Amino acid sequence: WGVRATAPIPARSFVCLYSGRVLTAEAADAFADRIPLAEEYLFSVRPGSGPDRVGRRELTLDAWAYRGVAAFVNFSCAPNLRCVPARLQGEGGHTIVAFEAQRDIRAGEELTYLRDWQRLQRGGGTGYECRCGEANCRGTY
Repeated sequence: WGVRATAPIPARSFVCLYSGRVLTAEAADAFADRIPLAEEYLFSVRPGSGPDRVGRRELTLDAWAYRGVAAFVNFSCAPNLRCVPARLQGEGGHTIVAFEAQRDIRAGEELTYLRDWQRLQRGGGTGYECRCGEANCRGTY
């Protein structure tokens, strides 16, 4: 899978939202235990900084069954997108994740982001093999 820009995208432009059902971190762990392949589509969102984060728990966006285009954006050690958490207004105030262009992106260029892998393989593993092919590849994510 992968997503390519159909037109030039200027730096700092909104590109898309990472969407999915909202799970607690505990529910996401249980879901990944039942369906290991789903872990690739779980995006953990930590509460932001500041006084409003007190009492808020880490949430996970589950794009396994309910996904938008951002679920098909690949990881890279030299990404052209960055993740921008944003808090929705209203009751519950759920956090969403927007992808924004880090630099000017050419038409036809693959869209990528750096996966801050918060859930390395359980049991202290080193994570999953990265295959981005970049010169500065970390080897795992």
